Amino acid sequence: MPDLETAHEWGIRVIERDSALYPAMLDLRKSILRKPLGLDLSATDLAAETEQIHFVLVNRETENVEGCAMLIEKSGGVAKVRQVAISESIRAKGLGQFLMKGVEETARVRHFSEIQLHARDSAVPFYLHIGYEIVGDSFIEVGLPHFLMRKKIA
Repeated sequence: MPDLETAHEWGIRVIERDSALYPAMLDLRKSILRKPLGLDLSATDLAAETEQIHFVLVNRETENVEGCAMLIEKSGGVAKVRQVAISESIRAKGLGQFLMKGVEETARVRHFSEIQLHARDSAVPFYLHIGYEIVGDSFIEVGLPHFLMRKKIA
């Protein structure tokens, strides 16, 4: 979690795709998750997001989107977290954990019992630190090693 001095500066918002913050969320996802891999977000990718819950981490003073995540219902009380990104300039300050706690609380309120995600190999230590466990072997997604991870939340 962010320290007490910086916690008041940040808010987590659930936004709709027609929100004024949605383009900033897309820009963040593209710059952090896609562009380094030579990928972009296609119209097909974006069309598939209509049923997903979109979260943004916003600096309350500047209204800048500095983090994001998405949550989608799977089946059997399971939700999947996708497209988690935090601006490089604010990493290692507890804000990724703050964002994930907000996502998890929303999932809990919506009566999900488990969250799953595909974690890039480089993000596995972060998710282990906040209580997720690895399920199975590594696999390749978007050209990078990933692990299926899960956390019971009920």
